[in-house]
Amino acid sequence: MLLIEAPFEPLQRGRLAPALLKAELQQRGLGCDVEHLGHAFAALLGRDEYGRLIGEVPPAALASDWVFAEALFGPSASDAGAYVSDVLRSRWRLPRDLVDLVVRARRLAADFVLRSLAEIDWHRYAVLGFSAPVGQTVAALAVARAVKQYRPDMRIVLGGPAWHGVMGRRQLAAFAFVDAACTGDGDDAFPAYCAWVVTGCEGPPPPGLLPRRGVGRSQRHLPTDGLDALPIPDYTDLYRALDRWGGDSHGVQLAAEASRGCWWAARRPCAFCGLNGHTPRYRPKSAARILSELQEQDRRWRPWLIDLVDNVVPPAFLREVLPQLAESPLAAHLFFEARPELTRAQLRLVARAGAHLQLGIESLSQHVLDLVGKGTDAGGNLRQLAWCRDEGVPVTWNLLHDVPGETARDYRELRELLPTLRRLPPPGGRGPVEVQRFSRYFAGPASFGLVNVRPTAAYRHVYPFKPAVLRDIAYLFDADPAPPVCADPDLEQERAAFLRELDEWLALRPRAPGHVKREVA
Repeated sequence: MLLIEAPFEPLQRGRLAPALLKAELQQRGLGCDVEHLGHAFAALLGRDEYGRLIGEVPPAALASDWVFAEALFGPSASDAGAYVSDVLRSRWRLPRDLVDLVVRARRLAADFVLRSLAEIDWHRYAVLGFSAPVGQTVAALAVARAVKQYRPDMRIVLGGPAWHGVMGRRQLAAFAFVDAACTGDGDDAFPAYCAWVVTGCEGPPPPGLLPRRGVGRSQRHLPTDGLDALPIPDYTDLYRALDRWGGDSHGVQLAAEASRGCWWAARRPCAFCGLNGHTPRYRPKSAARILSELQEQDRRWRPWLIDLVDNVVPPAFLREVLPQLAESPLAAHLFFEARPELTRAQLRLVARAGAHLQLGIESLSQHVLDLVGKGTDAGGNLRQLAWCRDEGVPVTWNLLHDVPGETARDYRELRELLPTLRRLPPPGGRGPVEVQRFSRYFAGPASFGLVNVRPTAAYRHVYPFKPAVLRDIAYLFDADPAPPVCADPDLEQERAAFLRELDEWLALRPRAPGHVKREVA
C-alpha cells in the first residue's frame, strides 16, 4: 500500500492520518509506505517559498488547490488572471511578491506531477491512498489521475476532512479515476478495503468506504470507537523524507491525539465551528493510554514538539495526565488546546510540563462570545491571559471579527480595552469568522441573520463545475448579513479602527513563543 502526502503539507510537521493508517495496516500484516511529495515540490519551488505559501496565504484563498488546478483540469479550465485579480488581490489584498510566488508555483505543478510519476515505482503497490485536508485536495487528485492513466489497475482511495459526508460522495461522482471514498473515519474501513484488494476483491467490498459502484446510494458512516486499541502512529517515512531532501529533523513536530470530537460541542457546538460535524459524538482515550502514547512518541522519535491535535483536550488529560507530565516532563515540547477555563494551579502544571498552550478565546467582547455560543466570559478570558503571563506559560489565541450580529459598540469597547491588552500575551492571529460546512452558521443561517450562503469565491476559480456541484464539495462558504430593520451605520468604521490599532500593536510585539496551531479542516 502507498499513502501519499500531497503538497502543500508542512515539511517538518507529521500529520496524524497517514502515520496512523500506516501503523494500522502493518498491524494487520499489510505493508505500507508513505510518500511525502511536499518535500519534492519544495525542492523545485524553494523551501522558504514553499513555507510562505503555507504560512502567509489565507487558507480560504484556496491557493494551494489553485496551484494544481491546471495540472488536474487542463489549461482551459479556468482564467488564471481572474483568480489573481478577484481572490488574491481584491479579496485578500496579498502583496505583489506573494501573488507572484503563487503564480510561479502553478507553473511548476504539471511538471511536478510528471516527475512524481517517473520517480516512484508504482508497480510495487496495489492500493494508493490520499488523506486530503483543505489545501491538499487538488494536488492529490492531480497525482491520482496521472497514476490511474499509467496504471489503470491501481485502486485509488481518497479521504480526509475534505471528503467527509456529502463532499466525498460528490467528488467520487465527479472524478472517475477514484475507486472509493472514505467519508469519515478510516481506521477500520481503509485497512479492510486494502485486505479485500490484496485477496482478489472477492465478494462485495467491506463496509465503511463508499465504492465507485455505490455512488448515489446511502452509505453508513462508521465512526471509530475504542481509541485505546489504535496503534502508535508510525512516522518513519517523514524522517526518511527529511533525510532525503535535506530537511531539519531537529525541528520536527509530530501529531498525537487524546480524543476525537469536542466534549463541549457534543452539548452545544460553537456557531462557527464545523470541525467533526460529520461525527459529533465525543470519543476520548483513557488517561493511561494518552500518557503512554506521548511517552512512546517522545522516546521513539525525539521530536522537537508533540502536538495534541484534539479540538480541545479531554478533562481527564488535565486531571490525570498533566500532573504526571509536570513531574516527569517529556523531552519534546507539548502543545495542546484547551477551553479558557483552566485554574491557576493547572497553568502552573502546564508551565512545569514545558507545554505550549492554545486557548479557545476567540473574542474579548462578551456580546460576541454570546453570539457565537462560546459559553465563556470575557473577564475569564482576560484572567486566563494574565495568569499565563504570570506563570510563564507560552500561549497563543485567535481573535475573530466580522461576527454575525456584532455591533459598533462591541468594537468601541474593545478599543477602550487595548491599553490593558498590551500588557497581556497578544493573539497569534486575527481573522474574519468563516462559515464552515457542518457548522451552525451553515445549517441554520437565518437564525444568525445570514443569507445567500454560497461557496467562498475561490472555489469557482479552482473547479470547473456547476454551482450545485461546488456547493456539495465546498467546505468554506461566504454569506451576507440579512438587511436589518435599522442598520448600524458606525459598524464598519469602528471595526476598521479597532483592527488598525490592533495590527499596530501586533507589529510592535513579538508573537507568543512556541508553536502556533492552524485550525484547517
